[in-house]
Amino acid sequence: MSLKTRRIIYSLFILAFVVISVVVLFYTSGYRYNFKKGVVQKTGVLVVESYPKDMKIWINGELKEEKTPAIISSLLPQKYNIKVGRSGYQIWEKDIRIYPARSTFIDYIEVFKSPSMPVYNRKHTEESGRYTLADSYSRDIYKFYTIKKDNRVYIEKDNILSSTTSTISTLPVSVYKFLNFEGVSRYFSVKDILNDIIYIFRIDNFGNIKDSYIFKPAKGLDFNNDNDKVMYFNDYEIWITDLNSGRKYMIVRLSKKIDDAIWSESGRSVIYISQDKVYAIEAHDLADRIQYILGEAKGARSILYIRKGVLYIEDFKDGIWSMQIQ
Repeated sequence: MSLKTRRIIYSLFILAFVVISVVVLFYTSGYRYNFKKGVVQKTGVLVVESYPKDMKIWINGELKEEKTPAIISSLLPQKYNIKVGRSGYQIWEKDIRIYPARSTFIDYIEVFKSPSMPVYNRKHTEESGRYTLADSYSRDIYKFYTIKKDNRVYIEKDNILSSTTSTISTLPVSVYKFLNFEGVSRYFSVKDILNDIIYIFRIDNFGNIKDSYIFKPAKGLDFNNDNDKVMYFNDYEIWITDLNSGRKYMIVRLSKKIDDAIWSESGRSVIYISQDKVYAIEAHDLADRIQYILGEAKGARSILYIRKGVLYIEDFKDGIWSMQIQ
């Protein structure tokens, strides 16, 4: 082998080493060749979280090895069809765009079981109305008086230790009902039944009203798990309000009446009843919300609560029905 030949071979080895090193460097830095566009592009990352966990993930019809929660890297910047679910559950599906050198988070996914029929559970015997609320933190008892005084309705508190009574708020004269009391965040809500108005009051450590909110028209409401968002609904709309920022947005508007609504256990969706059917709809503030049909609920009047994936519904005969939704 001549010296010239050896030099050519040596040069080719060096060139190959440099090319391979550059390719490896680009590959480890997240660059990939896009055969459709004929260019080298920086890839992106997809982060997928769901409730419940351990759901399968499909990207453009291909089943991935990862299950939720998952981090899927080295995706070329483009739009992908993402599916999440597993056997016995409805499929969550959406087109998601991946951007170069960025992580795209889908952390609001909630999947539900395939539609089912509710099972009769028992007769409802719990007392529905509460007009006296005890606050163990401040030792106050909040009493709701529907008596008219100066053309107002008075909300008063009695302190157990000092035996004093004081007025903490007044409302326009109407017919009212206490809805709930969130002890941790110290919110309580009152509904004006005649005018479909709901008032929320936040109590400070001294037992006085710190903040107040008015929702109208509103048939009912529910706090999320963190007590920083309120879902409220009227006959045809469901709204979300952020109590910290005051921002509100509508998640659904229907042509048929809404009977009742409640947050899901994860707080990622809202469960509601309309025309004898149970639905779930995503509660985020993005435009493309996914909605599920969870099952039939003929004669359903209200949603009582959700516990360990089981939805409990009350009918017009005070019977309780249960439905496994997760």
